[in-house]
Amino acid sequence: MISSLALIHLFLILPTTLALRCFDTTSLLPNRDSFIEVGKCEQDPFIQRHSISYIKEELYLTPEFWNIHMNCTIEEETCGKVEQVFQNIGKYFLDLVEFKSPVNVEVIFREFCNPDQEDCDNSSSRTLGIAGPTRYFLIEDDDGLKRLYPQLLAKQLKLDIQPNYSKYDIQAVFNSQVDWYFKTDEISIQPNQTDFALAVSHELIHGFGFLTSWAENFSSDLKALTPTFISPDHEFNLETFEFNGFFEYPLDKFMVVNSSKYPVTQFTRELNEFSHGKTQFANYTDFVDSVVRSPTYMEIATRMYQYATTPEALAIYSKDHPDIEPIILETSLDPLRTGTSIMHFDYKMYSNSSDFMMRYALERGVSFNLTSQEHSHDYPEETSPFGPNIQHLLKLLGYKLKTERLETETASIQLNSSSSLAVPSTFLTWVLLSITACLLV
Repeated sequence: MISSLALIHLFLILPTTLALRCFDTTSLLPNRDSFIEVGKCEQDPFIQRHSISYIKEELYLTPEFWNIHMNCTIEEETCGKVEQVFQNIGKYFLDLVEFKSPVNVEVIFREFCNPDQEDCDNSSSRTLGIAGPTRYFLIEDDDGLKRLYPQLLAKQLKLDIQPNYSKYDIQAVFNSQVDWYFKTDEISIQPNQTDFALAVSHELIHGFGFLTSWAENFSSDLKALTPTFISPDHEFNLETFEFNGFFEYPLDKFMVVNSSKYPVTQFTRELNEFSHGKTQFANYTDFVDSVVRSPTYMEIATRMYQYATTPEALAIYSKDHPDIEPIILETSLDPLRTGTSIMHFDYKMYSNSSDFMMRYALERGVSFNLTSQEHSHDYPEETSPFGPNIQHLLKLLGYKLKTERLETETASIQLNSSSSLAVPSTFLTWVLLSITACLLV
């Protein structure tokens, strides 16, 4: 469903005088109509002073750093189970991350398909859920590049100004028609059930910033990838089109070609030189033609597609932590799957590790046992159902992790006797697609 989308763009209609640029998502699905103008990205001086004081008070006086707003349209008992899962997962995040302000998540739990109006055997009815940031901020990074920061991550930074944040940091929408397993049922997971806690944990990690802006932003027929681009001209029928540049997400800063550790950010810099400084084009079509016909695009964008469809070709790596092995990203799918490729850990490599949660697929009949010590030797100093590579990824993004723990709890996999962790078959696997939709294939 999502991978068939050929165009994925981010458009902003913002006054050029704003020091901080930001936009909201109207839909979590990646399409060019999903973003709307935020006319005021900074708070006025009085509100800034009030907000800074409020945050300090919250840090020391209020334990409510994990706020869930429920919008549930089914029976109350199940809605209560859904909320409890989000609250339980929140406790693990709070035990792991030292947040600088409260985390606000909007949870929508509803039916994805109305059998009286549509075919419930199609892909939309088989979608587990979808989640992502509600607002992004264009912020200059320490390497001189401006990147699109998800709101929750932006809130962890020391900014010179106080941004005008959206009410919620993350929106998560899940399908109530799925046969979910809730641990509060106090029975073992069944072969046809999907662990709700596992799906929620996976999606929230994406909402925290496990995202890449590299995608087929012009046409899937070209087999070429670029970071998303920004333009103040969101209408295609204008007489002119203004190109503001290709922009990465924060994690893209740490993406490398695995064999050489060459930074993918350098490709972004080169792509931004395709027009030799030209920012104004006759119209959108003229812009697209100029991009795809440029030697820079043909060289860089097609090479990135090859990396994205070659096993173990791309990784997350920091030269500041040379002792930590690169995190191998999912690049084994050919043709590329938009929202799945690059945005997850390598499926085969991490299936039997404590980082299994961030593979692109979830098997039915699989849950995790949050009290198991099976993988505690992997990362004993960090207590969480999240494995060492997930925690390292959060550190790289900019989250401050707590280092002292009273006990160690890491994730293990609990299988029903009918389940397996082999490479997924068509009928036993839910595929996780960004931004990040979970889909049964």
